[in-house]
Amino acid sequence: NEAFTINRIARLSRTWRIALACLLWILATPAISSAGVIDDAAALFAADSFADTEQAIGKLSASGHPQAEVILQALAERRLLIDSPTKALALKVGDKLLDAETGKERTGFPAGAAAVRVNNRLRGLIEAALGGLTLQSADPAKRLSAAEGILKSRDPKALAPVEAALAQEQDPRVKDAFAAARAEGPRGRRDDDRA
Repeated sequence: NEAFTINRIARLSRTWRIALACLLWILATPAISSAGVIDDAAALFAADSFADTEQAIGKLSASGHPQAEVILQALAERRLLIDSPTKALALKVGDKLLDAETGKERTGFPAGAAAVRVNNRLRGLIEAALGGLTLQSADPAKRLSAAEGILKSRDPKALAPVEAALAQEQDPRVKDAFAAARAEGPRGRRDDDRA
């Protein structure tokens, strides 16, 4: 039982290190070309393995594709559908299906499509990827919401992405929220504020 607990802690630690590395990479590098990223992700999702789904999450989160956040959110909520034989990818929204790449309504989607499977480890990676995308969102309201969420959570893993986002932020309200999240972060206050 003790060995099981140690192994589980080691796996969780590895997952968070991977998630943090993904976030830092997203924040520190310019968006890579998003051409074909949806097709690449669909091929990985179609393989129906957690390792391939992890790769797809990484590709989407680093792509800069305008639909990346929507696709990852649908994946987290089990609304991302894949037809493995055709590698067709769609988002289920109510009783409608939307094309994953364009966001437009889609008709004639294969009847054999199924939701992409995720496990708890992948849910953590999706959450981290969405957090990184939200910190870099073009919408100042989303960035402000992300900063407020980080401020409430006081998550020590969010400190590096907050620092990177703060350095790039131009909106004064959002910049103040990022600064507050940094100041109230896991250490309680910045090192340079200590007497």
